[in-house]
Amino acid sequence: MKNIIYILALTLLTACSSLSDTEVKSKVSYQLNGVKEFFHPRVISVEKVNESDDLVQYKWTAEYTWLIGIRGQRVKGSGFIMLYKNGDIADFHIDFGSTETIK
Repeated sequence: MKNIIYILALTLLTACSSLSDTEVKSKVSYQLNGVKEFFHPRVISVEKVNESDDLVQYKWTAEYTWLIGIRGQRVKGSGFIMLYKNGDIADFHIDFGSTETIK
């Protein structure tokens, strides 16, 4: 009986634990690599900004080479990623208004 309670408690702790910054950065990087106008994205930071019963929202900041405008220009941008508690991606947003040129 103690073993069953221990396993249930461990399962609940695992299910309720939030993702590490490294895991979230990996998911953001994966999404940015899927955008054909961006080359060599590097995720600088992620920050948890909102959490509900089943979703967690993170704000991310990244550097990438942008092929729109001045070709090959390195820029810094940001956006949001929404993740389900199990780590699956619910939504991904790039905030093009926050893009700035890196000199």
